[in-house]
Amino acid sequence: MELKVCHIIRSQKAESQQSKWNVYAGYLGKRDRNRNDTIREGLKVTPLLKEMENRLKWYGYVNRMAEDRKLKQMIEARPEAKRPPGRPRRKCDEYIQDIC
Repeated sequence: MELKVCHIIRSQKAESQQSKWNVYAGYLGKRDRNRNDTIREGLKVTPLLKEMENRLKWYGYVNRMAEDRKLKQMIEARPEAKRPPGRPRRKCDEYIQDIC
């Protein structure tokens, strides 16, 4: 009985997660030729380049802030504690350098 209930819950969850894709995919056939832009517009997903451009704009805004602002202090902070073993986490500056 419990397995049946778990299966029903999982299937409902999976259906709800893919409902957005399924609704839009219902309008598109496999043989139809559709541009990626039209698919993105239908699914309301922003392009990756636009997302990166927005992050760079935000970083420029934060970079021009006054030194006493908490947000700028948090981004420029360098912790003095010992790092955990493994690959080090990326800092904000390293991420911005990779984008540019």
